[in-house]
Amino acid sequence: MTPSLRSARHVVVGARGFIGSALVGRLPSVGRTVVAVDQLGIEAVGAANVTQVQAHFGDPVAMREILRAGDVVYLLAGGSLPDDRGVDGRTQLDATVGATLTFLDSCVEAGVARVLFPSSGGTVYGIPAGLGISEQHPTDPLNAYGVQKLAIEKYLAIYRKFRGLDSIVMRIGNPFGPGQDPLKGQGLIAAVSFKALTNAPIEVWGDGEVVRDFLFIDDLVDCFVSLVDYDGPAKLFNVGAGIGRSVNQVIQAVAKALPAADLNIQRSSGRPYDVPINVLDIGLVMQETGWRPTTGFSEGVAQTVAWCRAELATGRWGVAGQLLWG
Repeated sequence: MTPSLRSARHVVVGARGFIGSALVGRLPSVGRTVVAVDQLGIEAVGAANVTQVQAHFGDPVAMREILRAGDVVYLLAGGSLPDDRGVDGRTQLDATVGATLTFLDSCVEAGVARVLFPSSGGTVYGIPAGLGISEQHPTDPLNAYGVQKLAIEKYLAIYRKFRGLDSIVMRIGNPFGPGQDPLKGQGLIAAVSFKALTNAPIEVWGDGEVVRDFLFIDDLVDCFVSLVDYDGPAKLFNVGAGIGRSVNQVIQAVAKALPAADLNIQRSSGRPYDVPINVLDIGLVMQETGWRPTTGFSEGVAQTVAWCRAELATGRWGVAGQLLWG
């Protein structure tokens, strides 16, 4: 990576979200100048070298004012949810892929140096042929969320080849940790922690043996930082822990972090769109960058539970009175 990119402005688009807010919190500590962009605005982060801008990433007029030549951009906006049943497909496509194409045009016009895009290692592959899914595994997503992520990956490749916009795609497993909203409908560990702390029902579909690759948020942010400085030939990386854990194991880990809790488990029929197992082969990113996850799963779960407990005590989600295991 050239010195000019190391010293570039780092524009985090979708800065209010789970990954975006973690990036905004970390990048200044490694010497980056950050522009935090979100259509809803973000909470003050207290860092002198963070500029906050309220704007929609698909607004070319706003982006013309924000983006500059040489910027490094983290494209975290425009995502839907993996469980996208009942959502109008055309409207969702316009809000995700359509808005992203408008944004990429803005990046080309501004002369952005690099775009980092978090795709979904959990959905773009579909049902895997075996354990340890590599980047060469066929892609056959089972839901619209995965289709949209894959479509944006392909467009990024076109823009890279024909329009000179450099990009790196990160197919991320299931990120978790402090800061993940347990009520958003995305993030199993945060949701189970919240429900355990409030004695709300924890719904398990099927036998609870669906397996996913869970990556702690600090490790994910470290990987983003390592890929900003990456100057090798690869443009697509799996990013996960490389270890599979079932829903039942997640619940057990949360229960261990709350030994006094009597979890309220409710079991329902399995869902046809749930891939039975998804564990990523992360050998390429480790080989190319030297990055590797360092946070133990139990430690990450304990930190998530502690954060949920603290947030519940503030009444953030309007249920402070239901906090049972504080």
